[in-house]
Amino acid sequence: MKKQIPIIILLLFIFAVISNAKNNELINIDSGKKGTVSFPHKYHQKIVKNCAKCHDLFAKRKGDIQSQISKNKLRKKQVMYDICISCHKSYIKDGKDSGPVRCSGCHK
Repeated sequence: MKKQIPIIILLLFIFAVISNAKNNELINIDSGKKGTVSFPHKYHQKIVKNCAKCHDLFAKRKGDIQSQISKNKLRKKQVMYDICISCHKSYIKDGKDSGPVRCSGCHK
């Protein structure tokens, strides 16, 4: 039995890593000259819990942000300032853990 404990612990660790990777599914958002933003969508779903906070501004389709910008239906940086940074700052104001509020925090 004692020999099985390390194997069980290893299997639990592997399961935890795999589960965490699935829960932090990244969506890569093209942000023009600043490169791609790797957005942890599942993590935000878990924290924010209200899809409309973001998706009232843009649809749930890949490339929709860039499409709306090119059609002048969405200003450049509108998502970043009106949604991302304002939400992160509200978390900071409430004393909660928050995402970045500077460009380099997301644009890598």
